Amino acid sequence: MKNLEQERIFNYTREETLKNHPNAKCYAIKFLAIDNSEIYADLFIPKGDCKGIFLEFPDYKVAPKDYLNLSRYSIHNYAVLSLHIRGQVGKSKNNQPWSIYAPFLETNYYNYVYQDALDVLQIVKKEFGELPIYTLCFGQGAGISVVVSAISNEIAEQFIANIDICDLENIYKENKDVGFYAPIREYARYNVDKEAEMLNDLNKIDTINYAPLIKSKIHYGMSYLNPQTPLASQNKFLSLIKNKEIIHYRKFEKEVLQEHFFDEYVLEKLADKK
Repeated sequence: MKNLEQERIFNYTREETLKNHPNAKCYAIKFLAIDNSEIYADLFIPKGDCKGIFLEFPDYKVAPKDYLNLSRYSIHNYAVLSLHIRGQVGKSKNNQPWSIYAPFLETNYYNYVYQDALDVLQIVKKEFGELPIYTLCFGQGAGISVVVSAISNEIAEQFIANIDICDLENIYKENKDVGFYAPIREYARYNVDKEAEMLNDLNKIDTINYAPLIKSKIHYGMSYLNPQTPLASQNKFLSLIKNKEIIHYRKFEKEVLQEHFFDEYVLEKLADKK
């Protein structure tokens, strides 16, 4: 796998969908990734003036937003491009190898996901020129957002919550490698002589390494009940972010937060923008 490319040269198609949508022009975006995986995204553009565009990267194995939820951006005169993460829930394909240790080990999976996200950023820049770009993402998507923002410096503000793919070495060493992180534990059990190599591979995809490079403001939603990424790891990430606003949800789980309350916070912020 080559280093991540900010301005990879590739072609994409834009096919109109939902032609009778009352307040947005809707398109299916398709392109071939750097490994020839077929990548798909939804693009909704308000029919009136457009203030900016949001990028959405879904959480791990969570379906991309449906048409009703994507339509809400046009109410505030924002466009949205929602990437279907390769090989998860959605229409994008994945040509990368998969095993019981995926998506973390014995694969370059997340490096390719990061490249896909940088590619859709290039599409957005071609489609919208100098309009400001924002992100709204949870969990896995929050990690992808951080990587894209750090590498490109093209994101005006990030609305993210409960970041994952974060602080992987400490998650392993503190025995927090369960649930989403369980493949790391399984790999270590069956490869006891490869710990150093394993940690080196995990470090290559760890989103915490990108935190010091972030220049955009981060609005960060933080659930306190049953966190997937330990709160200590999330706080370590946040300590590296200079410009941030943290919204504490002390009595909510991650799943409840991303379904309702953080979205409401984001929509309120959009309503305040002129």
